[in-house]
Amino acid sequence: WDSDLFLRIAEDGYDRASAAFFPLYPAVVGLLGRVFLGHYVLAGVCISLAAALVSFLLLYRIAEPRLGADGSRRAVLYLALFPTALFLQAVYSESLFLALALGAFLLAERGRFLGAGALAGLALLTRPAGLALLPALALLAWRAPDRRRALAGLAPAPVVFAVFPLVLWAQLGDPWAF
Repeated sequence: WDSDLFLRIAEDGYDRASAAFFPLYPAVVGLLGRVFLGHYVLAGVCISLAAALVSFLLLYRIAEPRLGADGSRRAVLYLALFPTALFLQAVYSESLFLALALGAFLLAERGRFLGAGALAGLALLTRPAGLALLPALALLAWRAPDRRRALAGLAPAPVVFAVFPLVLWAQLGDPWAF
């Protein structure tokens, strides 16, 4: 399905048919695929599996203060066994997005909003659903003791996202092709 388009972007860049696919995942697949001497499918699976592992570890760290060690292990187990978890190991951007989103929330909970903003920006470069992270992170920043600094820390997210229209402009001549 979409794996073909991700792989085509990783190997050859964007065309009109693939402009709806956000660039971070295919860019990373393209870099690792070149390291693996053109084995882009292997690169995609490796990236997805590594990002899934990171997601499991981050979910555990987020859940542990709320659910304890037992509850956190169950949360990770439920995520790993959920039927759609199949897509976390495929050449799809889901696992990378999940790792970036969980990382952004973990950093925001710890008051590290600049890092949370950067990860949210990378999540925006991974999937359109990254946009939904911004209001939730802004709410956490609003509740922070130093509200102004926390909200300013989220500023990298839209700046990082601006890379995508620039890539489309360079490759297709249309920054809004997505």
